[in-house]
Amino acid sequence: MLSDIPQGSILGPLLYTIYTADVPQSDTTILSTFADDTAIFTTHPDSTLASANLQDHLRAIENWTRNWRLKIN
Repeated sequence: MLSDIPQGSILGPLLYTIYTADVPQSDTTILSTFADDTAIFTTHPDSTLASANLQDHLRAIENWTRNWRLKIN
């Protein structure tokens, strides 16, 4: 199943925004997107807890991509 939008299309930005509007968010991490790049940030004095927060958010995103049948590149 193809799930892309032709580069340079007029509707491309709108369709991308609609398609990714429900990307999981978290109270313990910051999700930052630009074009088709996504970064997840977190800070915590305890590095073990910071790592656990990132892992929890990554699991949520993994489930989201599985539901939408997306492949992470």
